[in-house]
Amino acid sequence: MVLGVIRNRKDSKRRVPVHIFDAGIGYRIEAWVVGERISEVEVSKHADNGDLWIIVEHGQVGAGEAFVSAQAWNARYQHYKRSMIAAA
Repeated sequence: MVLGVIRNRKDSKRRVPVHIFDAGIGYRIEAWVVGERISEVEVSKHADNGDLWIIVEHGQVGAGEAFVSAQAWNARYQHYKRSMIAAA
């Protein structure tokens, strides 16, 4: 699932699709404004085919987010889906 850069016709702000997986909540996609929510440097550093992929980890001190590759994100998400099916 590659969406690339999103531009809103109402403004010229560049948005980047962010795929977020949190085992406690599930999967969601957000459009982050470059220069507001995330810097251009961070997008260049972490983007995989134009999108950002984040996994939220829950630990004893709270939740933390990590940028990962699309491949790592998909592997984690598929594992989660299989475990949910097995638990049902």
